[in-house]
Amino acid sequence: MVYFHEILIFSKFIPRGSTIIDASVKHPGNDSGLQVLTAMTPSNNLVSVILNKEDYQVTSYLQIGKSSNERYAIKVPPRSIATVVFNPN
Repeated sequence: MVYFHEILIFSKFIPRGSTIIDASVKHPGNDSGLQVLTAMTPSNNLVSVILNKEDYQVTSYLQIGKSSNERYAIKVPPRSIATVVFNPN
């Protein structure tokens, strides 16, 4: 079931013309229970929308691109959607 709030987040932060890029959530030792969608916007911002369906906070790492050595520590509250905007400029 898709909720209005979730659609609003995607349409607000990932505008038309954005390109979806490879990203993953890495959790030491096991599956983090997080889902992620990352896009490059027309204004060259990287936007990651992260969904936590678990009933507890998840601490993990966001990795953008398969060959990237850059990881970003993230904490996502229980049963929530977090949006992270990276502005490389």
